[in-house]
This record gives sequence, structure tokens and C-alpha cells, in this order.
Amino acid sequence: MRYLGNKTRMINNIEKFMADNNIQGEVFCDLFAGSASVCDYFKERYSIIANDLLYSSYIITNAKINNNSIPRFNNFVSKYGESPFSYFSKKEYAYDNRHFIWMNYSPKGNRQFFTEEIANKIDGIRLDLETFYSNGLFDKNEYFFLLASLLESAMGVSNTSGTYEAFLKEWDRRSFKKFVLTPLELCVTNHVNKNLVFNQDANSLIKVIEGDILYLDTPYTITDYNSAYHLLETIAKYDYPEIKGITGRRANKKEKSLYSIKEKVAVAYEQLISDARFEHIVISYSTQSLLPVEDLLSILKKYSSIPPVINYYPFREYKNIRSSQKGANLREVLIYIKKELRG
Repeated sequence: MRYLGNKTRMINNIEKFMADNNIQGEVFCDLFAGSASVCDYFKERYSIIANDLLYSSYIITNAKINNNSIPRFNNFVSKYGESPFSYFSKKEYAYDNRHFIWMNYSPKGNRQFFTEEIANKIDGIRLDLETFYSNGLFDKNEYFFLLASLLESAMGVSNTSGTYEAFLKEWDRRSFKKFVLTPLELCVTNHVNKNLVFNQDANSLIKVIEGDILYLDTPYTITDYNSAYHLLETIAKYDYPEIKGITGRRANKKEKSLYSIKEKVAVAYEQLISDARFEHIVISYSTQSLLPVEDLLSILKKYSSIPPVINYYPFREYKNIRSSQKGANLREVLIYIKKELRG
């Protein structure tokens, strides 16, 4: 999945880091789930609490951690004789003024995130999903899985460098692919534990949840994920929002994360750690972060009687229009503290 901060390449390092530090428990919380690669990987071992402020990430996370494989879609297959992926990929849709993505994010709307053909297909599938779900052909879990699959499939044909802060001036080859609705990539397991998924502000949610292992992968830089993925939010919600600007950003977007504001990130992190009711806290971090690693460690030391454990890993930056200039010096960081829980 083309997603800023995606930890797929770090999963093995995270797993080994947890094993090396004897981090054990039953409830694992991924508080900034993003593309859900981490909580998806660990869903077979733990009961998962997952959260993300973006609704599109909430949909993707639900789809990944509440399934151990692709759903069967029995009601749909019984009626149509084929999987919804085959059905939607073959279906052709007439151009329609109700099709918000076509009207606003293709050349029809003087933007080129998608070709007109692909944008119109995304619209048609999105509206069909809502109709079929309302008519009972999909249960909620199947609906989430198909919507998440639509989001991932749309990312694969977007005419961007990876985010939606800008579209490319020249069409990328991927943009001319025939649009195929492909099942969401997820970890196939023997079973899935009972899990919870939230779509809330992390610093508010942390006050009302508890568990054993808290995994934190906050935003690192000034990049605003609301803007970076505004188009995925609109496909997910399909709420015909007021939009503005060259890229058609949502006019009434959520507040920018405190973790992307240099003057506020330290206070936000301190409050989060203070309120956390988890014995084990594992943090994915980066040497390009707004809050320097040394400053974060100073905060963490207040909440543990033993020094934080920290490992550094060479890492190649995921490029977008706000990419840093640190290049080869960029390193990914894993930090662990055993928090002293009081009361």
C-alpha cells in the first residue's frame, strides 16, 4: 500500500525488537494505525485495539484486523453467481453527474488524479457498494472489506507520487491501467481474536482504554495526513463535500495532528505517555521527526525507572512533496519503555 509511514518494511525489526526485550501481553494497541500493517501482522497473537483519526484508515484497519482471509460474500455470490471482485471489475458504468470523483478529480473537473474512465468506475463501484449494503447483500464486515479494497485499488492507479497533495503534470503509466477491483492485501491467519477499532483523536482515546502493549507510530513531520489523503477520505465517506484549491481538498477537514506541529508535539507526546495505562510502550520513530529523538527520550525517562531501550535502523525515506533532504542519513528508530503504572 502506497502510504506515508507504512511499516511493512519494518515489521520484522519490530517483531525482533519486542522479542529481544521480552515484551509480552494479551492486548496490543496500535493507536495510530494508518495502513494497519502492524496491527494486521500481530492480530493472530493478541487482541487488538486499533485507532486512526482518518476515516479511510479506520475502514482499512477494520477490514484487515477483523478478517483472517478474504470474506466469502455468500449472499452476493448466491444472487450473482460470482465474487463481487469479478462482478465490479467487469461492470461498465455510464457517466453520471452524481459521480463526484469523475466530476472533480479527473480532467472533467480540470484535475488529473485519475483518468475520466477510472474516476467514473470508482464512483460507480462506490455507489453500488452503498446500495448493496443497504439491501443486505453485504454484512458490515464484507462492506468494510470491499470499501477498503476499493481504496487500495484506487491508490494503485492514482496519478500521484503517493499522496494527494498534488497530482502529476504528466500522466504516469499506472494511470492507464484497466481498473480492476482487487482484494485488499492482508495477513492470512488461522484465526482472529476479538478486536476493537476506533476513529478518534488518540490523546482523547488513550484516557479510556487500557491493555498490555501500546504501539505508537505518530506522524513525524509537518505533513498533514488530512491533506495528504483527502481524496481517499472523500471516496470512503462519499459525502459530496465542499472542496477547494488546485487539488480539491475538503473544505471542512479535521484539525491538523498535534504531532505535525513543531510547537505542540512535545506537550502532546508527554500527555499521551502520562495517560497511557499500558505497561509496555513501543514507539516507532525517525531521525527526521519534528521532536528530536533526544527530547522524546527525556519525556519517556520520566515514566520508567529503567532507561529506555533504543535501536536505530537504516531506512530509505518514502518520497512525497514534503520529503526531507536528509537522504542516506535518515534512520528509523524503535524505542521501548516499561512504564510504571500508578494506582
